[in-house]
Amino acid sequence: MGTISDNIKRLREDADMSQDQLGQRLGKTRSAISQYEAGKIIPRMGVIDNIAAVFNVPKSEILGENVTNLSSSDFIELPVMGEIAAGTPIEMTEIIDNYPCPKQIADKHPNSGWLRVEGDSYNRSIPNGCYALIDFDMKEPNEHSPFAVCVNDHSATIKKVKRLANGYELIPNSYDPTYLPMIYDYNKEDTEEITIIGQVVYAAFPFDWEF
Repeated sequence: MGTISDNIKRLREDADMSQDQLGQRLGKTRSAISQYEAGKIIPRMGVIDNIAAVFNVPKSEILGENVTNLSSSDFIELPVMGEIAAGTPIEMTEIIDNYPCPKQIADKHPNSGWLRVEGDSYNRSIPNGCYALIDFDMKEPNEHSPFAVCVNDHSATIKKVKRLANGYELIPNSYDPTYLPMIYDYNKEDTEEITIIGQVVYAAFPFDWEF
């Protein structure tokens, strides 16, 4: 079985149904169906139940073999961290909640925690209000992966991080073109300090997420 997005598209095309028609059956817009199939949005479990009912298939036909038959034992509660600021040890950061993480992900990243994303500077991958799982041991930047970073004493933000000869470039990933890359050059006086908190290794939608 393929990904959730691939499976939705395959079922729709096999039924000779347009995105508009599927959207009407689900009470969704054609744009929402398009984003499901492009993998830009993961539908809520209730929506997946409705899609399965439309095509008269088991839910596993949509979820795929890697995420079927999940039970509570397949998840681990990990902390949702409060504001993570530069210079604050992770173990001293306030824990404001707990949120489940797939055990296979948590096992790969034993020193990790959730950060609730606020803002739209990385909304192509992680929309505002979602949870980003941060591995606090993975601090070596690369320009391909998102990282939680702090600028001076501000709380953490999600950006790609490119190491420069004398500083960093923070790169957004947003549908809003007004979010632009920012360069922090330590050869210049009063350049703000960049602290890498950790790499984003997984993301999740809240249970009450609505599309």
